[in-house]
Amino acid sequence: MDNKFKITIAVVMICLFAVMGYTIKQQNDIIKALSANAEQQRFLKDDITAVKSTLLTSADLDKKLASVNMDLETLKKDLNKTGSDVSAILIVTNKTPGSDKKGQPSTGYYPIPAENPSKDPVTPSGPIASTCGPDCATDIYGYYNKVPYYRLSESLGSLSVPLGEVSFNMREANPWNEKVYGRTYSSSVVIATDAAGVKTAYAKMTIQPNDGSNKTYSLPETQVQFYERLPESKFYLLNLRASFGLDLGYSSKPGFVYGPTAQIFISSYGKYKHKPDWYIAGLGINYDINNSDYNFALSPFAYKITGDDSMFQNINIGPTIAIDLHGNISGFIGFKLSL
Repeated sequence: MDNKFKITIAVVMICLFAVMGYTIKQQNDIIKALSANAEQQRFLKDDITAVKSTLLTSADLDKKLASVNMDLETLKKDLNKTGSDVSAILIVTNKTPGSDKKGQPSTGYYPIPAENPSKDPVTPSGPIASTCGPDCATDIYGYYNKVPYYRLSESLGSLSVPLGEVSFNMREANPWNEKVYGRTYSSSVVIATDAAGVKTAYAKMTIQPNDGSNKTYSLPETQVQFYERLPESKFYLLNLRASFGLDLGYSSKPGFVYGPTAQIFISSYGKYKHKPDWYIAGLGINYDINNSDYNFALSPFAYKITGDDSMFQNINIGPTIAIDLHGNISGFIGFKLSL
């Protein structure tokens, strides 16, 4: 086995170990992220709560979806129509404390019309007045022995959601009593992503008043606004990407040269780290078929020429400079399929 072949094998092994090491590191990072809990909630001004997401496996995400207060059959039918999969779940809960106030003073008084004194329960008229006398107050409705209350409810479309109670105790100097039921507001949002990456949010909001009934009311026609930041291109200093392809060019050893190439690009630039637009600083080897020789190859950059809808998404083109073991320099234009 000659030295040139040994060097080639060594370079190939180094590249393979580099790819394997990077892949193992990525897998370990994913495992650590899955096992880590979400960041504790942070309460910001303007009553904004900030919390990081928790990464779940597909099985755990399905379990969480089953616990969402939503008609999953209706959801699945729409998902099947659009070819989407659930990619995230957002659940928001807000519980109001309610209140129970007694002995409250009156807010105000309504005057009793002089022409209709019979409406005054304290100044009876008719047979009761003639029997009791003008200065006598008769408990016609039994209010001395019971406090009437009025239950309040909130109309939400066709729903009537309990809100609280108000009562009036005529035997007290501060006769008004009020009770406002505590409420639990729950909002469930399921986010689905179709094959083109378009997201759809399915939202439902409920109210559960603390009135002892343990009943939950679904709010009709919940308004939802869903915004996403348009991705901006950025530079990723360490984003190792493997690349395989064909180089065509001319060598200082006279003649047209061509052959297969394998490289590892160190950096990238684009909107997505996993789908770069530019591959930067590629190192590897190529084989000169015309001269039956191996070369050390350096590609300053490669540009992705295919769109997101193409069958082959990561076909790139870019220049390559190579040198063989004898010091001959070659210049190539390479067409590469990158991972």
